[in-house]
Amino acid sequence: MSVQTSYPDTPVIGFQGMLAEQFSLRQVDSGIAESAAIALGQVVTNVGSSSDAQYEAVANQAAATGVAIYQGSSEFASLEYAVGESFPVLSKGRYYAVAGEAIAVGDSIAQTTSDLKMSNTEEVTTSLFFGTAKSSAALDGIFIVEVSF
Repeated sequence: MSVQTSYPDTPVIGFQGMLAEQFSLRQVDSGIAESAAIALGQVVTNVGSSSDAQYEAVANQAAATGVAIYQGSSEFASLEYAVGESFPVLSKGRYYAVAGEAIAVGDSIAQTTSDLKMSNTEEVTTSLFFGTAKSSAALDGIFIVEVSF
């Protein structure tokens, strides 16, 4: 009898905006996309123009109040939430993100606003720091970010 003992391709552990470590402490609230579509894993901030639950994408050098995460309630998953659509906002917990550069455990994390990849430096093209890396990654690798807003 023969069995497969090795796998040449390593499967991806998750995708941007997916909750990580399901049993870690977390707080997920409901939000509504205010003025533009919100992508999975995009850091957001409260708008509050007509409701405290309205969010929009964080601008360069701005503070975040949450992260748009994957809602696994449908087999037809959307990669973004349309204007006026309700979506889950992670305000405390861990999720998967994509590295825009080499990331080490313990690095403070900011998001580049143009491509939504994570950086360990605050620059004019990123949000302010909002989380901490809980795993390491090379460029374009998937890693875990912990947030607590």
